[in-house]
Amino acid sequence: MLLAHIVPAYFAVDVLKPKWSREWGRWQRVILWIVAIGSTIAPDSDVIINVLTKGFAGHSTLWTHSIIPYLVLGLGCMMLKRAKRAPFLSMCITLVLVGGLSHLVLDVIVHGTPLLYPINLTMFGFPPRAVVEGGLVTYLTHPILLLELILVGLVAAHWIAGRSQRIRSRNSWLLALSVGIGLVAITYCVLLPWLRIMFANLSFLAVARL
Repeated sequence: MLLAHIVPAYFAVDVLKPKWSREWGRWQRVILWIVAIGSTIAPDSDVIINVLTKGFAGHSTLWTHSIIPYLVLGLGCMMLKRAKRAPFLSMCITLVLVGGLSHLVLDVIVHGTPLLYPINLTMFGFPPRAVVEGGLVTYLTHPILLLELILVGLVAAHWIAGRSQRIRSRNSWLLALSVGIGLVAITYCVLLPWLRIMFANLSFLAVARL
């Protein structure tokens, strides 16, 4: 997953926002947004570091994709809520849990992840075999990539539905979005053979692993 990891952060904020205290100022709300989005990207922080410092796109650590750190965070969040202390910190931890766990769920679908690391190195998931074996290059040229388009489209549809006051205007925008997503999907499928050749010739991606 690439952009789609951010999608759960958007919906998490939308669901939890009514529970935000009115006493929290503008900067606190900005921090909550940063935490929500950052927590969905954080598990892939090692990939970002490797791209910037080592010249390859791939994981060098596994603990970021383990469920164990989130179990510890969840326990801490429960203790804070029961004690009714530090509500802002509690909300930050809740967003981290939603963001991090959603990242793991999407990875389970796309390429598998070591949920029990370091206790067990078993990769949990049901991804396409070709994506597991081929890494990033195969993922970019596999129909499963369209899942990202669908998830990002859901965010766009939700945003349009919430912003458009007039039903006719809202329906028009939603129809345009649906048609646009359909056209992009069809174009992608038509261009797949050419894309596979193009990405196969990029040495940077050739060594990349998901």
